Amino acid sequence: MTESPVYYTTAYEIRIVKTLCVFIAANGIILLSFTLNRLQAAGLGMIHGYIMGMILSYHVFGITCKKRNRRIIIALGCGMLGFLAALDWRFETGLVLLCSLLTVAAALWCLHRDKGKVDGDYAAFLEDDFDLHLV
Repeated sequence: MTESPVYYTTAYEIRIVKTLCVFIAANGIILLSFTLNRLQAAGLGMIHGYIMGMILSYHVFGITCKKRNRRIIIALGCGMLGFLAALDWRFETGLVLLCSLLTVAAALWCLHRDKGKVDGDYAAFLEDDFDLHLV
């Protein structure tokens, strides 16, 4: 059994940027408008962990990430950010906002550097994210 190559696509990168922009706006509103108890904060931290885990699994393993690896990263993110949010949810939300902003900046820089086409992306927006010619 051979390992599949790490494969990134332009369409997925742009979806991550759009998702994180909405994520940043929603968390900014939550941070400024609400006061959460520990259970609500832990739930919010688990949601943050899920979203950041999905993005991290893509950045580490690419579009061909095995489900087991993705689930492990998501579980670790949910556990760590849920625990951190239960301790101090404003710090956790601020940390997630900072990580999100840095991820958006890195993704936009990579798209700019690669002139809007990520390495391994042969289909651009004409097909799905996964190019079957590489398999």
